[in-house]
Amino acid sequence: DKAKWDDLEDSSTDGAMPYGLQKTEQAVAKVRNRAVLPVLAVGLHSASMDVRAAAIRASIRRHDRESHTQLFRIVHKLTDADRIVLSEAHRAMPHHAAPVLKAAILSTDAQLCGNACEVVLQSRDYGLFPTLVKALELLRQSAKGEEPLGICSDTHKPVYFRQGRFGLYV
Repeated sequence: DKAKWDDLEDSSTDGAMPYGLQKTEQAVAKVRNRAVLPVLAVGLHSASMDVRAAAIRASIRRHDRESHTQLFRIVHKLTDADRIVLSEAHRAMPHHAAPVLKAAILSTDAQLCGNACEVVLQSRDYGLFPTLVKALELLRQSAKGEEPLGICSDTHKPVYFRQGRFGLYV
């Protein structure tokens, strides 16, 4: 809980991360149990920049989709310094969060999509640029809306180009 994160942040005058906070970050990043998600959530919303940075790094280091999704849902609320920590952490381990970022970019949740796009762009994750392009193409297609491609010669009904569960179809 909040008290645990705050207790770990002792006064360090040399700019180094306090030992307790460093150990907590390492433990939270390694444990496979999802019971740490509430602990990470508290850390991500902490008033302390050091605690938020530790929670961001631990979230990225975890091999857990829920940890990544929890983090990407709040990117728009992070400070500029927090976003730098996030982009550096993602650049160091892009394979950890890439599947979640890809799914978020292609999701129908506008906030999550925007946040994921921001992470990809800020961290310069060039491997996910094709996903950004695909998302733009899908947006362009959906903007066309119900504009028919033409009229079927047999049924005399309009023919549409749409995105389905398995890809594009007519």
